[in-house]
Amino acid sequence: MVDAADLKSAAARRGGSSPPSGTTRVSKRGRRMGITRVKPDLEAASIVLVGSFNPSIFHPAWLAARELISEEDAEKSEIGVIAEQIAAFRVQWLELQITTNRFHARTPDPSYYPSLGELVRGIFSLLEFTPAHQMGLNRHMHIPVRDHEEWHRLGDMWAPKEAWTGILSGGRSGGLPGVRSLTMEGLREGSSAQFLRVTVAPSEQVEPGIQLSTNEHYEQAKEDSVGGLMRIIEASWAEAQDFALQVADHLLKESI
Repeated sequence: MVDAADLKSAAARRGGSSPPSGTTRVSKRGRRMGITRVKPDLEAASIVLVGSFNPSIFHPAWLAARELISEEDAEKSEIGVIAEQIAAFRVQWLELQITTNRFHARTPDPSYYPSLGELVRGIFSLLEFTPAHQMGLNRHMHIPVRDHEEWHRLGDMWAPKEAWTGILSGGRSGGLPGVRSLTMEGLREGSSAQFLRVTVAPSEQVEPGIQLSTNEHYEQAKEDSVGGLMRIIEASWAEAQDFALQVADHLLKESI
């Protein structure tokens, strides 16, 4: 999940193939790279790897010595823990958390999204024999809508309440049952991912607003090294981030 403090900090800095059975293919709405009407109030992007890692080698000073972050960022870093089983720290624009089976890098600042992909590729060009078999390219957005009436209309459109009438009474706020979370699975055209999941939910950070998250999931054999996944980042990271905005634009096109 996206850390609220990170998101608020980012907002302050900004100002202002055949699909598997049971999935639906998602089509692009044209290659409008970087052109969208959606303006998230808060957001973050992350790259998650599943494999076998050595957390104790990850340290801001290690990254700076290899010119993956600046000396200034390393000096100002906030270290949570560096140990055999887990490493967790953040620098100005980046948060890293590594356990023995999971690597998680994220930034809440959109201006650093390209840098996040470059950083992860840089790390694993040095640790090229690291085994890793799963990867997620993710984006999380909190997007304002016009008013509460529009917020309810979107929920009704994505999950009609008629299907629940007679079995569920009203939610915590009374009235009719409502959507708390909805996940759709499909594929982004041209992507080699196993699946793309889009999750929408009421935002708890923007009122009234929608939280929209995308997870583009990749897999390879467990014995494979991380290099194949790094080539996917090189080819697909920017497109995955742009497509997340296209999804938001498509779903909210009449509400923003």
